[in-house]
Amino acid sequence: MNALKRFRSECRGSVATIFAIAVLPVLVGAGMALDYSRAAARRSQLQGVLDAALLSATRDAGYKTDAQLKEHIRIFIAGSEYGAPELSDITLERQTQQLGVTVQGRIKTTLMSIAGLESVGVSATAKATWATADVVLVLDNSGSMGSYQRMDLLKLAAKDFIDTAGGTDGSVRIGIVPFAQGVRVDRATYANASWIDFSNVDLDSNGLDEDGEDGSSINTSTWQGCLIDRTQIDYLDTNDGYHNGQKARKYPAIQECRSSEAGLGLVTPLSVNFTTLKNTVNAMAAGGNTNMTIGVAWGTAMLSPGQEPFQEGRAKTTHHRHIIILLSDGANTQSRYSTSTSTINTSTKKACDAAKAAGIEIYTVALGPADTALLAYCATTAGNALVASAPQHLDGAFDTLAKSVRRPRLTH
Repeated sequence: MNALKRFRSECRGSVATIFAIAVLPVLVGAGMALDYSRAAARRSQLQGVLDAALLSATRDAGYKTDAQLKEHIRIFIAGSEYGAPELSDITLERQTQQLGVTVQGRIKTTLMSIAGLESVGVSATAKATWATADVVLVLDNSGSMGSYQRMDLLKLAAKDFIDTAGGTDGSVRIGIVPFAQGVRVDRATYANASWIDFSNVDLDSNGLDEDGEDGSSINTSTWQGCLIDRTQIDYLDTNDGYHNGQKARKYPAIQECRSSEAGLGLVTPLSVNFTTLKNTVNAMAAGGNTNMTIGVAWGTAMLSPGQEPFQEGRAKTTHHRHIIILLSDGANTQSRYSTSTSTINTSTKKACDAAKAAGIEIYTVALGPADTALLAYCATTAGNALVASAPQHLDGAFDTLAKSVRRPRLTH
């Protein structure tokens, strides 16, 4: 048999030939399975990290630009177990109460590169929504706040809180209730308010004459804006029960503020006018005794929707939070009715109970020698009771509170 015939009939090398022809698609198929499995695992990892990054970014969304938020997310992912060398694009979708983000990237292939496919795309999308909120800062203005720079540092912390929690998106409104033994409102605004009792209340049964007047009606043109606890009938000194036009149920005024409370800050209703709110904070001055009951009761009244004395409050819903932040640096010392700390504490607890029953979340800040037990009782949960052992720690406490107010939730 000549050489040509032998070559044509020879079959001993056919398996190798066929394998050589078939190996490339086999390798490509195996590479696809391996690389797409890697991509799926990487995509799942990216989704988890993106969820956490978005929740972190959403706390700052109210006052950061899109570019700043993208950078926040990029840095968060880069610092995570995922890393970020392959991220190619981050896109944002911003709405009033929602922030959406999509992250795209690519991972390098292994065996698929044989077929010319050098990388595979991965992406993840997340959305977060935050509730609107009405927040009332109930701030101790009593005399002890004038010591150790407490008032000065409180002002700085409160103003930072207003900027951080308030943001620029209108989702959070803030009100302020400075308190000592009583509270004080703007005379020009409220001199004709139907919910104030201007008959001039004198109480001598406990030796606590409020203003030394003779019981004649208050001259509203010279009234200084100070108000005292409401009647204890129906526990109105501890809740926001409506006055129904009855004088005894109204908020009683006194002609002249106690001399120690001449600088008491003005009660300022819920607003997104943060300049006005910060001006209120700047004007606060320490003086007088401590009555947390009236502070909490007024905070509750400010949050009640559509009811005097304040009608700015929005109805509480699943997506709208009502929040009181109560700060004090001491113990209760004097109310309209008593100078007994334990007696006033009982009233304060009733005021806190009434607020919680109305669906209000209460956060407390115990500064220095404050009555931590009472403030912990008032806080909605143990985690809501913060302690600032020194005035210098107020900024950190209020920063924590601001982030809690803007707490988002994932909705994707």
